[in-house]
Amino acid sequence: MLPIRPLHNKIFFQFEDKIVSNATGTRGFESTSGAGIVVMSNDQDATMTGRWAKVLSVGPKVAEIKAGDRICIHPLRWTSMMTVDEVNFWQTNDDEVLLIEE
Repeated sequence: MLPIRPLHNKIFFQFEDKIVSNATGTRGFESTSGAGIVVMSNDQDATMTGRWAKVLSVGPKVAEIKAGDRICIHPLRWTSMMTVDEVNFWQTNDDEVLLIEE
């Protein structure tokens, strides 16, 4: 549990996909090819693919989404990773959510 909370229509979340860094410090999503080769996604993958995430907390103006929900976020519509109390998370707005799993 984070000791902070989002304001307005903000959502704090964690990606389901594993985040990896390459030798230059660039972060990306880890994926596995059909042949079993593990690769880091490239910029084009990130611009075309929504990402699934687990909601940690929501701001007071978020009506349809709650902590614990699984959501799909519009490609590249999130902040850089933030860390509080050793918990890594990202932030987006509720209008950037494409899908909510029921």
